[in-house]
Amino acid sequence: MNAWAGKAWAALSDAAWSTRERTAAYARILFFLSFAGALMWVALSHGGVDRLGRPLGPDFVGFWTASVSALQGRATDACDIAAKPLPSAMES
Repeated sequence: MNAWAGKAWAALSDAAWSTRERTAAYARILFFLSFAGALMWVALSHGGVDRLGRPLGPDFVGFWTASVSALQGRATDACDIAAKPLPSAMES
């Protein structure tokens, strides 16, 4: 097992197999697989809620609310669950 790990490490550290074209191809494949997965996730949702009943993109809401609170001079409200942004932030 140790000899195999040494050969694997040598192949990875040398990276003679990693050409510019192969790296670009792997990046394209990874991009399209990720994009297809995201499209399927959205296509299988209904009304902004996924099949398990969770909202799509819940992290956006947290970051948006924290940034609006900070812009309103209430940055500490980002840690307060009960705090809500002022109505003027929703209009802009």
